[in-house]
Amino acid sequence: MILHQQYKLRQVLNAAAAKFNREKSIQLHQFLLPDTANRAGAALSRVPLREHYVPDQYHCHEPKTIPAIVKKLQRWLRSKEAAMLISTIVQKKVRFKESCLCVYTHRDYTLRHDKNKEPPGYDVILDLTPHWDTRACGHHSYVDRKGNELVRIPVAGNTLAIVHRTADVQKFVKYVNHHAGKDRRIVLEARFA
Repeated sequence: MILHQQYKLRQVLNAAAAKFNREKSIQLHQFLLPDTANRAGAALSRVPLREHYVPDQYHCHEPKTIPAIVKKLQRWLRSKEAAMLISTIVQKKVRFKESCLCVYTHRDYTLRHDKNKEPPGYDVILDLTPHWDTRACGHHSYVDRKGNELVRIPVAGNTLAIVHRTADVQKFVKYVNHHAGKDRRIVLEARFA
């Protein structure tokens, strides 16, 4: 078992669905059991990273090796259980499409770019960040075609965010500044449709 018990309660899921219906996004705090979240964040804070860099699109990292606890979370994200939980909240049957494990450190970012335009769907962001100075930025922003911010997902460890992204909405990760120091923003991102 990896999920906090509260996210198996019908009344909690109904309240989450109502909030999602109003706002088209939601953050579920303390989503994982604390031990699971702590072990995953600690393990990913120590692994060597591989850099990914396209100057006009993104600069980020991925782990060179994936710890067993994180593999377990990746399997859960691809499971029928995850699809059912997300379907209950978004009130529509959804299926897992793809995922990636991203690590953001000082000087990392993603940019809004037509080459990176994703199909509409539901973005699921499982934040495994163990600790973060909010002055470092590194949050996810969802913007419309004019650049107006519609949704901001702040860095918050052990939080699952779900965002409905339509065809005219793009996302990016705000530049991680010097306040990050040696800390890492660690997210398991997935797309459901």
